[in-house]
Amino acid sequence: MESEGTHRFSLVTSGKGIRDRDFEQILAIFEALREKTSLKLCASLGIIDHKQALSLKEAGVTRYHHNMSLMLRRAPAIYLNVGLEG
Repeated sequence: MESEGTHRFSLVTSGKGIRDRDFEQILAIFEALREKTSLKLCASLGIIDHKQALSLKEAGVTRYHHNMSLMLRRAPAIYLNVGLEG
């Protein structure tokens, strides 16, 4: 992959969150990629807690995506406070 110009790898799941068993498997994938490649690792796994975020960081994930735009109808003040509106 890297020799062909790929520099970043992301694992993405659908749904609100991820089950513990699946999360552990994803961690193992990231750990193997970190050890065997120089790819920058990203994830988008839905809602995670602080402990899971730290585990992803330890496994080598440097970027995490969460589609907060779905929350706009529930908490527009979040967007207004940080300048992410519309």
